[in-house]
Amino acid sequence: MQGINSINLTAIRTLLYICFIIPFLCFAQNNVIKQLSKINDDSLKCVYLSKEIENESQAKVWLVYNNELLLISQKQLLIKQQNRFYNSCIAYAKNNLGYYFESIGKNDSAMSLYFKALDLQLDINDYFNAGVTANNLGYLAYNTGDFVVSLKYYTKALKLSEASKNGPLEVTIHSNLAAYYNDLLDSSSAFIHTKKALEIRLKLKDTLGMATSYNALATMYFIKGEKEKAYDYVYKSIKLGRSINRLSGLANAYSNLSSFYLKDYKYDSALVYARSSYQLFKKLNDLHGIALSGKCLGLVYFEMKNFAESIKCFQEAYNLSNRLANPKLMSSCSNYLARLYYNFGDYKKAYEYANRFISFNDSLSSLRYNQLVKQKSMLLNKLLNTDSIQNSPNELSLRSPKEDDTRPNTNYIVIFAGIILFLLLIIVVLIIRLKHIKRST
Repeated sequence: MQGINSINLTAIRTLLYICFIIPFLCFAQNNVIKQLSKINDDSLKCVYLSKEIENESQAKVWLVYNNELLLISQKQLLIKQQNRFYNSCIAYAKNNLGYYFESIGKNDSAMSLYFKALDLQLDINDYFNAGVTANNLGYLAYNTGDFVVSLKYYTKALKLSEASKNGPLEVTIHSNLAAYYNDLLDSSSAFIHTKKALEIRLKLKDTLGMATSYNALATMYFIKGEKEKAYDYVYKSIKLGRSINRLSGLANAYSNLSSFYLKDYKYDSALVYARSSYQLFKKLNDLHGIALSGKCLGLVYFEMKNFAESIKCFQEAYNLSNRLANPKLMSSCSNYLARLYYNFGDYKKAYEYANRFISFNDSLSSLRYNQLVKQKSMLLNKLLNTDSIQNSPNELSLRSPKEDDTRPNTNYIVIFAGIILFLLLIIVVLIIRLKHIKRST
């Protein structure tokens, strides 16, 4: 009987979602469509849609607005040919789509859209947004292990941000370059970019940014062996993060602190902060964060000899990194999964993950070697001085430009269906209740 109740509860939850959540999203979307129909000027429609895209957190909703923005801008360009405003809207919409595809692991599609957006932005001398897109390209290439391409676009992004004189964008790129050099074990270059990012943030009085920089500097000092400074800076970061209630920053700082405690063999403290980081990333539904903090949690359990929990964490982190196409993280998780499965006597899986680790490691080593060779050449030719966010718009559009706009009608059908399902739910509950009463009598 308990099993039946749990199944009924799941079914009821699903029906409630269909009845209330989906209609709510449809009503929100319809309000925007109605408001849009009252605006006659297409340029004002584009401005309105851009604001709605920034304010909307639900991907399924803002993607519709983004596609509408793309369609309006493309239609106007057919009439007005070269127009800076509509070209910038198209680039913005394509950049947004690139960000979305990157978030779901479709990296080739994301890269293609970023390239198209960047070309448009450079054509109209939009240095700020070109810097944003170039940074996105560098970040995506970095996450997929293509270090040569990553450095090329980070460097281009930095020069563009300096040309646009946008401090926050410069900070973002300096921070990304610091992470890049840190990954290549070039701690001196990483330290320079981290300090530069902090200097700009202090001038801007950017509390959130300062917390991020303190956390990054903590890593730098720990690598240099100055542990007292490392702990001091990471606790500064946590204090600032708590003061502004920035969960993503806190999650990163907790993860960092956990890794410090782990390396200092303070496993209980490491476990507390690893769990806190993982839970915050889960709350934020940040897949990259969940994967990284899950790996950190797996490491702590591994050192504590709790192999059963460790294998769960590494397996989840591996699955997510595979979904997100992150070979660096997949390589690290494969190494530990091979060892863990071997300890559990599952030699087939141990062999499988050992082979994956070797394959990933060979690939990444080759990319690193090629990157270092090219970097030397670039430095010698002074190319780094000739060529500085993620969130700034068709082959992958959600709706074809030729398709009729029938979304409002579809939405009303969904709402009507939700109401019908809700009424059916009430009837089902009443029938179950009546049967229960008959049995009890």
